[in-house]
Amino acid sequence: MAEVSSFLRAYLRFKDPAFSLADQDRYFDETATIARMLGARNIPATRAAIDAYLEAIRPQLQASDRTREVLNVLKHVPTPYAVMKPASRMLFSAGVDLLPD
Repeated sequence: MAEVSSFLRAYLRFKDPAFSLADQDRYFDETATIARMLGARNIPATRAAIDAYLEAIRPQLQASDRTREVLNVLKHVPTPYAVMKPASRMLFSAGVDLLPD
């Protein structure tokens, strides 16, 4: 759920902020179908249900030393061509910017 909701947040922020709630619900319903096919159960399938789930588990989430280690690795992934470094930095920054406080 975190992955698909993050993809949608990026789409809304950087591509189509007017993407309708009905289309957002359809996106979540389609990805829930895939999750069920992979064996997941009790998958929220609407924007409201996913937002409620993520808000409910938010108090359990924390940044740890492991979190910082993974972040550091992602921040320093080598790029095969120097010309790609600015784009890589921009994508990393955009991803971090989408994280909740």
